[in-house]
Amino acid sequence: MSLQQIIQSLFDDLQPSRITLRQPSDSDIFPVTNEVTGDGVDSIVGMATPNMPKQPIVLRVTGGEQVVQTDCVGDYPDDDAYQTMLGLYGGMQAQIVTPVRRDDQTVAIISVHQCGRKRDWTDAEAARCREAAAQVLAELDAAAS
Repeated sequence: MSLQQIIQSLFDDLQPSRITLRQPSDSDIFPVTNEVTGDGVDSIVGMATPNMPKQPIVLRVTGGEQVVQTDCVGDYPDDDAYQTMLGLYGGMQAQIVTPVRRDDQTVAIISVHQCGRKRDWTDAEAARCREAAAQVLAELDAAAS
């Protein structure tokens, strides 16, 4: 299954506003490499995220933590770059951000975004994101061999 098919399947299951897959590059920290968006939701491919290397969620996810947020706007209210990012991402209000890990290193990030409203994510939805992360890792490893 291709990386795009993996995130499309996740999108079909969770029905969020947007799903992105981010992979590190030599010139940028985790740019969006694959994306699925819902009707009326703008793409963020190629968008510069303010202070990306120091974004609080990026720091947590690159450390290996899955982050589940039901109210992004209420989190990190004093972090101007984070709050700006929420607006740039189409009024994102809830998200699940899941690391794709090889050994102790984050090699990709899956982000599930809900724009325009808060969302109470279920444990099953968070688990489905972890399942997709395992599928992405298997695909990346297969492509590398």
